[in-house]
Amino acid sequence: MNLKKIVADFAEIDESKVLLVPNKELGDFCVPCFEFAKKAGKSPNEIAEEWKEYLFQKENHMISEIRVVNGYLNFFINKTLFAKQIIAKESFDFDFSETGKGKTVCIDYCSANLAKYLHIGHMSTTFIGESLRRIYSAMGFNVIRINYLGDYGTPFGKMVVAVQLWGSVEEIIKKGVDEIQSLYVKFNQNETEELLERARFASKQIENQTGEEYEIYRTIIKISIQECKRIMDLIEIDFDDWRGESYYNNRLESALDELRYHNISQIGENGSEIVDLNSVNKGIAIVKRSDGGSVYLTRDICAVQDRFDLYSFDEMLYVVAVQQKLHFEQLKQICTMLEKPYANRLKHISFGMFSTPEGKIASRKGKQALFVDIFAQALEKAKNILELKNLTYEDKEKVAKKVALGAIAYSILRIERNKDKIFDLETAINFDGETAPYLQYTYARTCSLIRKFEELNVADGAGSDNDLDAVFTENYALFEKINNLSEVIKEAQASCEPSIISHHIMGLAQDFNSFYTNVKILDANNPERTKDLMKVVKLVHSALAFAMPLVLVEPIQEM
Repeated sequence: MNLKKIVADFAEIDESKVLLVPNKELGDFCVPCFEFAKKAGKSPNEIAEEWKEYLFQKENHMISEIRVVNGYLNFFINKTLFAKQIIAKESFDFDFSETGKGKTVCIDYCSANLAKYLHIGHMSTTFIGESLRRIYSAMGFNVIRINYLGDYGTPFGKMVVAVQLWGSVEEIIKKGVDEIQSLYVKFNQNETEELLERARFASKQIENQTGEEYEIYRTIIKISIQECKRIMDLIEIDFDDWRGESYYNNRLESALDELRYHNISQIGENGSEIVDLNSVNKGIAIVKRSDGGSVYLTRDICAVQDRFDLYSFDEMLYVVAVQQKLHFEQLKQICTMLEKPYANRLKHISFGMFSTPEGKIASRKGKQALFVDIFAQALEKAKNILELKNLTYEDKEKVAKKVALGAIAYSILRIERNKDKIFDLETAINFDGETAPYLQYTYARTCSLIRKFEELNVADGAGSDNDLDAVFTENYALFEKINNLSEVIKEAQASCEPSIISHHIMGLAQDFNSFYTNVKILDANNPERTKDLMKVVKLVHSALAFAMPLVLVEPIQEM
């Protein structure tokens, strides 16, 4: 129900002119009269009073009162009628599932840098991307999930050189990513210009697919992909496209030829090939290194063309840290200069940096806030909490996993994505406060009430209790949040901002728990009242069941 439109239609004004009133004691919606007063040569209060008198002659049951307040015309919603119309639905009905029908969106997320540990910071892109995937899917879009693996570049040259100097292929096969990461850290600890030169040479050998360097690289990549897939299985996230940067190695020269043909690229001062974007304040974009090596930008030029050819996307979302802002601006500008039909469909979905209470995270320093370690700790904490609650269901391991994953994901998705975040496991796994376990506990509470209501066996013929007006009025915020959820999801998709949903459903859960605390819901002696109040419970139940998974919090029936 669009209350703003109801007010706008009643006031015979465009919906954009209707505003929310911050202080609910003064009204729910308002229309500022200053613009109209200036045109009429009257004071805002005079215009508001005349308008109020005119509207008093009309009838709209959803508007209970109109007031003039300091040049504003304020409208009060009939909260009892509004609540009754909301609960008449009995279950949450999402209104925008046709929005994306016939449209395809590609989402590039996770994009793990292979041969490195995945720390909690890396999970920002994965959880934000997966949340957006679910939101877009809920709105009817065909979503292509892309894990564009970071499997190229100088870091791999460093790893290969480290294996040659201090390790062996046999050891990395035996010990896996632990050995690869240890060697990478050792290279960075002993880095010199001579070692860097060797790493660059190794990187070039990898691109040319020649020599011992390439064979070592292939072993590293095979082990790393297996580990990445293991972790993605652990968090129950999958992808449709697992091709990495190396896939486009054979297309790079073709992309460079296209830039040259259109006189877009040129040779820079140091011998590298560049695109000068200073005229549009986007700096110098390097498309080929001076030693002939490839760069991220050229590989992305190839990748986006390939994705458009394969998927004919309507949107291409890159869920990548905010530090890469210039990179994606350059990519979009070059695609525009090449007159690509998809140039304006590319969107950089940026996010802020992650740290722990101990400080910043960096893979080159070794084991820091590893996701697998944090998940193991979260899982153990969840198990301990569930044991104390003495719950009856059999598969406690599965439920504990839902609690642990939800806690970690929600701690990321509750904060606006461009803000820097500090991850604190103790706070994330808490059942009090704005956490995933709190949401799951609220949902479980609705399940418990529904089970108990069914045991009461209230007769189908039980009528409606008209003595609930005060309850509905006092809990208007709860009904408002249920009513606005569809628009909130729509807004989250339009702005690619999952935190909008996170905040909204947390408010919904808090309002419901207040309702639960202050209102006796189940009363065998008053079946009519119980039946009407259970409509509220079922509505909250269905709303949470739909919205919680959009921010990666799985509903749990008993907690």
